Amino acid sequence: MSCIPILNNNTISRNTANLTYGHAGGLEGNFTGVNDIIYGNYAWQNPEIYDGYFMFTYTCCATAISGTGNITSNPLWVNPDSSNFNLQAGSPCIDTGSPNWPLDPDSTRADMGALYFDQSGYPNVSITMTPISLPPQQLNFNVSLQNGEASPQTFDAWIMVRLPNGAWWGPALGPVFLTLSAGGTITRLRTQSIPSSAPAGTYFYCGYVGDYPAVKWDSSGFYFNLTPQEGAHQMAEWANNGESFDTSKPIASAGEEPPPYTSIFASPNPFNPVTVLRYELPDASFVKVGVYDISGRSVAELANGWRGAGIHEAIFDASHLTSGLYLARLQAGGEVQTVKLLYVR
Repeated sequence: MSCIPILNNNTISRNTANLTYGHAGGLEGNFTGVNDIIYGNYAWQNPEIYDGYFMFTYTCCATAISGTGNITSNPLWVNPDSSNFNLQAGSPCIDTGSPNWPLDPDSTRADMGALYFDQSGYPNVSITMTPISLPPQQLNFNVSLQNGEASPQTFDAWIMVRLPNGAWWGPALGPVFLTLSAGGTITRLRTQSIPSSAPAGTYFYCGYVGDYPAVKWDSSGFYFNLTPQEGAHQMAEWANNGESFDTSKPIASAGEEPPPYTSIFASPNPFNPVTVLRYELPDASFVKVGVYDISGRSVAELANGWRGAGIHEAIFDASHLTSGLYLARLQAGGEVQTVKLLYVR
């Protein structure tokens, strides 16, 4: 160990060891370092590191290594397939480098890796993705958007899906063009249907705000898994629906009169055990109204046929169900509206 190279602020990825003799795609030997990323390398035995003295701190490595501040999380590069190893907003490598290291050029704590994330040029607009239920049933989640600036902000919001093979697919939702007032927040409940052709494996479901598709102010996401047996429970295609992001169409609550567009609301809500679903159609159309549990299973079909323009009602009796949260969904005229129902015994 007379010669131990020092690696600081390096990104080591997409390296492949010799299939016959190579042991490590990333590093093999003796090394020390700070603020590095060693991730996404390949070898038949040890993809990232092998056979040596490793003393790294504040480093992201897919293989767990001892040392202060080390993590094993996905670094969330912008597009490693195209050799773009810039960090996305929301990367676990942002502001997690050594606190004793010089600040990044944007005057924030050092980032891990060779390329720092510039936090000086983007507005303080954030996105938070929170799963409610995961496959094998439908994927239900809340998406919250918040403007932390003192002035209104206009931006795009969209969702992408990273497939088990590492490729990105989408957008699964959007891009949605939005304007949020100063300090404004909106939260919407959405449902993502997954096609039966989707391969088994681990998926990453990620929402973004910024300027679609390349400029990402912030991101948030979560993982879900599919097994080969789960395909039969899925839909024919990727489809995303739920509460509208149109801020001119507020989500109706108990006791409110429905506004003059396709809409649905419930009264009373919370309820026990009966509530009246009231929906309004601006034009005559084919209508489906159903109620689902949070796993996406249908528990009641309340309308399925042609309805004229105007206000209609349907009664939902939950006396045979367990108490909890349900979703009433209206499909009419190419639109989908959803309202949350809370059954309290």
